[in-house]
Parts: sequence; C-alpha cells; structure tokens
Amino acid sequence: MAKQMVKSVKDSWEKYISEFLYNPRYEEIWRLVAGKIGIIQESGEKASLYIKRIYEDTDKINAQILKKNLLLSAKALSDTVSYDEELNNRIVSDLFDACIKDELTPHREQLFFAIRQLKGREEGERLCARLVDGLKDFNTRCSSFLKV
Repeated sequence: MAKQMVKSVKDSWEKYISEFLYNPRYEEIWRLVAGKIGIIQESGEKASLYIKRIYEDTDKINAQILKKNLLLSAKALSDTVSYDEELNNRIVSDLFDACIKDELTPHREQLFFAIRQLKGREEGERLCARLVDGLKDFNTRCSSFLKV
C-alpha cells in the first residue's frame, strides 16, 4: 500500500489520510509523501495543501487532545517546501504554545523531536528564538518573584 500511495501521490493521498493518518506505521510514509510532493514534484503549493490537511484534521482524540496532527504536520513541514507562510507560522506558533503551556507532557519527547526536525529551516529558527525569549521572560518573572 505504501508503494501505491507514493506512486499515485498526485491524486490519492486524501483517501489514505482519512484512514491511516494516525497509524504510527504510516508516519514515515506521510513524511515521504510530503517530500515527494514538495521537492521531487516541485510543487510547494500542493505540499502546503497536503500539510494543511494533516494540520487541520479534527479527530477528537488524536488531533484535539493529543495534538498528533500538529506533531506530524511539523515533521512533514521539515521534509518539504511549503509556500503557505500563514500555515507555517500557525504550526510554529502551536508548537511554541505546546511547549510553554506544557500541553503535551506525556508526549514531550515527540514534541522536542518535531522541533528538532525543523532545525536549519526558517520556521525552526523562529520557533527557537521565541522559545529562548519565553525562557528569558520566565526567568525574569521568577527572579522578580524571588526578590519580593
């Protein structure tokens, strides 16, 4: 099935996403498809639509509670070219919020892995800068609290 999906990536990924998006055995395939669309087929627009489909999934448990759509869309973003700056910024912002709000404590390792995957990309640099600024702000607030 993986071969079919990669071969016919132009038309058929949607039917596979609805069935296998959160199956852990398919994570690498989703990332491979993102790379094939954006880099090999040289279609950043289609890659953006593909990542957006993953990111905007509404599965009650996997997407809304466990944020697996966020983690997978960030990893897919690291493997391709995406021209949708608004989407890229939303993914980075949500990763930042997940770090700061500690939403993904049971999945912290996966969260940090997704962030590391963005290393060397503009999105990753922005995210790291925001995290560093957030830590500086946190340290400042803690220091002023302890001085009182």
